[in-house]
Amino acid sequence: MKINSYKIFICLITILCSCILPQSIHAQISEEYPFVTQGCHANNDGYPRLRFVMIDENYTYVIISYYTYRDGAIYWTPETRLTIPNTSQSFNIIAWDFVDNTTLKRIERGKINTLYNVECNTQYTFMLYFPKIPKGINIINFIEPSWYWYGIYINNPY
Repeated sequence: MKINSYKIFICLITILCSCILPQSIHAQISEEYPFVTQGCHANNDGYPRLRFVMIDENYTYVIISYYTYRDGAIYWTPETRLTIPNTSQSFNIIAWDFVDNTTLKRIERGKINTLYNVECNTQYTFMLYFPKIPKGINIINFIEPSWYWYGIYINNPY
């Protein structure tokens, strides 16, 4: 019996795609350092920088990088939230992680309202979890009690 190499190739590609693609495409990701209309310390040196906004079927994730120029502490309060401009919609932080700057894999789960010491001249990256924002919303605000970013442009077709 002769085996058709074209049919084998198609079968292998089908199996490969069905096994790999569902795990690798799991969230809608904004471009790196999305456009911010206005911010208190928005993306300035020595202050937090908005890296990405990701949205999947359950959550909206805000990834923030922070390079420290001195020893200190970081924490996220329960008042940290996302809002939709010109509406009363608000989504408070659910959880947050210290993540690897490159892979965004969790290093440590952070606790809300708990101080964490940070060391001088060190890069930290945080992933903040919020409830999923409604599909079609393409501009959000990030508000933390001591600073903010207004008018964050994202891609949110879900």
